[in-house]
Amino acid sequence: MSSLRTTLRLLVWSTLAVALHGLFPSLALSAPPLGASSPVKQFTLPGFSPEGRRTLLMKGEEAQVLSEGEINVRGMTLTLFTNKGELRPETVLTAASATFNHAEQRAKGTQGVRIVRSDVAMQGSSWSYEHTKKRVVIDGGVQIIFSAQLNDILK
Repeated sequence: MSSLRTTLRLLVWSTLAVALHGLFPSLALSAPPLGASSPVKQFTLPGFSPEGRRTLLMKGEEAQVLSEGEINVRGMTLTLFTNKGELRPETVLTAASATFNHAEQRAKGTQGVRIVRSDVAMQGSSWSYEHTKKRVVIDGGVQIIFSAQLNDILK
């Protein structure tokens, strides 16, 4: 039974890796698209540039395959690092739940999101991320706190 659980866990991990690689091509991953119903719990998934620099780190409480190319991650923290080779976070996105769709290259959630950068912090209840456009949309209960000076914002 233990080896079956381990095998299922590896299958889910492979599927998660393939789906996330579609959204974040900088992840150094290669695995066939496999399916499984057993969730992966308490995972950490790093991403690196071709030069070997850390570009992102995703942590999650649980990942579950919903269908081929679609995965739900619960308790997600996604940390994006600067492109300068520093291990200093540029952006941290936390979400209670995120659904990743490989074909659409999109992530979305309805249970709240928080995005923190050095110049701004944002949070809201419903959100989406379009990887091809590198765009995050927060729609519902939006709160934004600017830490940077906003010169002539009303002009």
